[in-house]
Amino acid sequence: MEAEIRSSQHNRPFRELLTAKFILVAVAVSFIGILLLYLGSIERFWIGRDGVQALVNQLGSILVVSVSLALIWELLGKRAFAREIFENSRAMGDIEASGIQSIGTDYVSDPDWGELFRGVRELDIFVAYARTWRNSHLERLRDLAQVKGARIRVILPDPECSETVSTLARRFDMTEGDLRSAIEEARRDFIGLRNPEGAEVQVYYRKGDLVFSLYRFDARAVVTLYSHSQRRGQVPNVVCKSSGTIYSFVVDEFNGVLEQSRNSEK
Repeated sequence: MEAEIRSSQHNRPFRELLTAKFILVAVAVSFIGILLLYLGSIERFWIGRDGVQALVNQLGSILVVSVSLALIWELLGKRAFAREIFENSRAMGDIEASGIQSIGTDYVSDPDWGELFRGVRELDIFVAYARTWRNSHLERLRDLAQVKGARIRVILPDPECSETVSTLARRFDMTEGDLRSAIEEARRDFIGLRNPEGAEVQVYYRKGDLVFSLYRFDARAVVTLYSHSQRRGQVPNVVCKSSGTIYSFVVDEFNGVLEQSRNSEK
């Protein structure tokens, strides 16, 4: 950053010199244009030479208008255009660095879940209970559970922690009893995926609030936000790849949450 600032400061006198030269040339050309317009207005010079007079007037007009437009571009337009290009380039660089592949508002249909499940070997899930998502992808989850050497890890809220349950129940506009039932239903469904010859399936409980859901499919991940309005509806979701900063956040976040969790079967 310091090098960029020094370079910018070093080049500024050169840019200022070019701008000054351009303005001087523009003033000179404008003077010529105004002079031609003045000469073209003196009728006694052009008696019997109407065509030449019209040419002089047109040439003067062209010079004045062209210089005016060039000055506007040089002093205002070019800088605004350069700023826009720079801002767009910086935004594209930020998106590339984040690893974002897609953004949607319907977590059920916007991510290409079928493509995310295809060939996956490690699936990490951090959700409240994910009933809709779980039922929508039950067959895919069962197929993954049949793969020997694969792994499914699920982290759910701890139903035995009253503070956790009451906080989430208010968030989802549910009774505490209904939320506990939904969490237990999710645990049973995920545990029920187990196959002695298939994937490793582990379900954990964690005390504390949830502010988003995480789904990691090998080298890609989905982050789904929660709504605070207590209304069912669309919420933003982001699909990212392993080369970006958001994926790194997902991995670190899941590992950190896992350290805070306990095995749901103990």
